[in-house]
Amino acid sequence: MHSLKIMRIVPFYTIVMWGLLVCFAVVLAVTPLSCADIWWHLKTGEIILQTHRIPHSDFFSFTSAGNKWISHEWLSEVFFSLIEHTFGLNGLIVFKALLLFFVCLCLYRIIRGKSVDSFVAILGIIGFLYLSRHRFFVRPHIYSFFFFSLLILWVEKFQHATRNRFWFGSIPLLMMVWANMHGGVLFGLLYLSCYCVPQIVLFRGTCFWTQKKTIVSLILIFSCLACFINPHGVDIFVYPFTLIREGYIAENREWFSPFDSRMNGYYLRIYFICFSVSVLLSYVLAWKKPPLFEFAVIVLFFLLGIKSQRNIPFWGMVALPYCLLNFTLFYQRIRNIYISYLKPVCVLGLVILIFFSIKQGTPIATQGRGASRIGFGINKSVMPVDAIAFLHAYTITGNVFNSYEYGGFVIYTSYPDLKVFIDGRADVYGGELYELFRRALSVPHYFELLEKKYPFDIILLPYEKEHSALHCYLHNSPLWKLAYFDDVALIYLKNTEKYAPLIKQVGFEYINPVIFDKSNKEIMEKTELYCGEYVKQLQRSPHVQITYVHLGILYQLNEKYDLAEKIFLQGIAVFGETYVFNTQLGILYRQTARLQQAEMYFKKAVSLNSYMIDAMGNLALVYYEQNKIDSAEKLLKKILVKHPNDETARTMLRIIKDSKSN
Repeated sequence: MHSLKIMRIVPFYTIVMWGLLVCFAVVLAVTPLSCADIWWHLKTGEIILQTHRIPHSDFFSFTSAGNKWISHEWLSEVFFSLIEHTFGLNGLIVFKALLLFFVCLCLYRIIRGKSVDSFVAILGIIGFLYLSRHRFFVRPHIYSFFFFSLLILWVEKFQHATRNRFWFGSIPLLMMVWANMHGGVLFGLLYLSCYCVPQIVLFRGTCFWTQKKTIVSLILIFSCLACFINPHGVDIFVYPFTLIREGYIAENREWFSPFDSRMNGYYLRIYFICFSVSVLLSYVLAWKKPPLFEFAVIVLFFLLGIKSQRNIPFWGMVALPYCLLNFTLFYQRIRNIYISYLKPVCVLGLVILIFFSIKQGTPIATQGRGASRIGFGINKSVMPVDAIAFLHAYTITGNVFNSYEYGGFVIYTSYPDLKVFIDGRADVYGGELYELFRRALSVPHYFELLEKKYPFDIILLPYEKEHSALHCYLHNSPLWKLAYFDDVALIYLKNTEKYAPLIKQVGFEYINPVIFDKSNKEIMEKTELYCGEYVKQLQRSPHVQITYVHLGILYQLNEKYDLAEKIFLQGIAVFGETYVFNTQLGILYRQTARLQQAEMYFKKAVSLNSYMIDAMGNLALVYYEQNKIDSAEKLLKKILVKHPNDETARTMLRIIKDSKSN
C-alpha cells in the first residue's frame, strides 16, 4: 500500500529516468582501469600509510631522484590506497562510479531548486555525463568534481535563502580538504569569488554594509586562508602555473583545447559545441538578461573549457542548471504547445543509446579511436600487464627506460626493484628532460644522448608504429636485444654479461613486430628463420595476436598457403572474429583465386570495422573480379565518402566508368 502511494506521488517517467540515469552512470563510469597516473598515486598513498610521512622529494626514478616533489594530492592518494587495500582495484572503479553518481545527485538538487521539471533535470544530467565522460577515470580530479558540485549546491542554497548559513559557513572546511586532494580547488576559489566579490562591492539599497556582506566577506577570506593549510603551503598554488610553463604541457593531450588540430577525436568537440550552443540558445529563447554572478561564471568557465578539455566538466556543472532553467522559462511562455509525447520518445532513444553503449562501447572522446567498454580490472590493451609479469618471472631488476604512459604502472607493480626513467609527475622531471625524452622516442640520435647520460639496462615501450625509428635502431644495435613482445608492449635488455644467459634463452635475433615489413628484402631472404622465431614465440606465448598475423603472412610469402590458412583460422579460434584475421583470410583466398571465400571474409571484416579501408578496398576488387561491377562501384563510393583522398579508390572508379562507357 505504501509503495502504491509513492508511485502516485512520483511520476512514472521520473522513475524510469532515474533508472536510466543509474544505467548511464554504470556504462560510462564502470570501465577497466586504463589511466596512466593512478598507479603512482596508489603507490604513493601506500608509502604514506606505511611511513606516516608525506614525500617532498622523488625516489621513484633514477633520472630525477632527490628532486623536489610537490605531492599536492597526498590525501587523495591515501584514500585511494585505503580503498584498494580494502576492496581491491575493482573497489576503486565502484567508488568512482558512486562518487560521480553523487555529483549527479548534487546537480539534480541544484536544478530542481530552480523549479525545473524532474524529467528535464535528469535528461540534462545524462547530457552532462556524455559531455564529461572523457574525464571519467580514477584519478584525484574526480574529487574536484565532488567538491565543486557541493560548492555550487551550498552557494545556491545561501543565495536563495540566507538562513542556510550552516552549509555556506562550511565552505572554508570544504576548501581546506579540497586543497589537500586536488589542484582543482582553484576552480572552487574562482567560482566562490565570482559570487562573493559582487556581493561585497556592489552597493544595494540604502545601507552600505549588511549582515549578508559580512558573512560573504568572512567566508571568502577564510576559504582562501584554509587552502594554505596543507603540507606545501603557498606551493599548492604555484604548482599549477609551474606546470603550464613547462614545455611538456604543450604535448600532453589532456591539456589540449577541444578545438586543437592535434586532437584525433571529434566526439568531444561535437559534445562541447552542442552543449555550448544549447546554453546560448536557452538565453536567446528565454529572452533573459543574466545577473552579474551568473554572467561571470558562465563566461569564465566557458573560456576555461575552450582553453583545455580538462576543464569541460566544470563548465558543464556551472552552465547546466541555468540552461535548463532558461528552457523551462521559455516553455512556460508557450504552454499551449503540447510536447508530452516527447517523453516516451526521449526514453526510447536513451534505452537504445544504452543498448549500443553496452554492446559497442562508448567512443573515446579525446582520441577518436576505439571505445571504452563496461568492465572491471585493468585494461590490458593499454597497460603492460603481461610484460611486467615477464620481468617478475625472470626477477629482472634495474633501471627502466619506459614510455611516459608506463612509468606509473612500473612504479605500482615493481618499485623498488625497478626505477623508472619518467612518469606522470611533470614537476619532478621538468620540461627539458621531457622534451629530450619525447624526441628520443622518434629520433635515435636523442636516444643515444640519453643512453650515454643515464644508466639503464631495460627498455619497456608500447607497440607504437610512430616509434618505429627507435625500434629499428634498437633492432640493429648490438647493445640491445628484444627479449619479449606481445600486442601491447616490448621489452629490450642490454646485451651485457648480466643478461646474456637470459637473452640466449628468450631473446629474438631476427623478428621485431613493430618494424615488420613483408616487402623487406631481409625478410624475403630469411623467411624460414623468421618463421622459426615466430613459431617459438607462438609456443611460448599463444595469446599474442600479432604473432599469428605475422606468421601467417610469412607462410603466405613462402607460398605455404595451407599453413597460412591454418594459422589465420587458429587465430580466429583463439581471439574470436576479429577484423585483422578476416581481412588476412580474404587476402589469402583472393590470392589463391577462391573469390567466393574471399568475398565472405572481406564482408565479415567490413562488418567488424567499417572505417578501416583495407577490407573495403579488397572487397571492391573481389566484386570487380567477379564482374559484380555495380557492387564494386557502390562500395568504392562509400570508401571515398569516408576517405575522400584515397587515390586507389578514385582510380578504380575511373576504370569502372570507362568500362561502362565503352
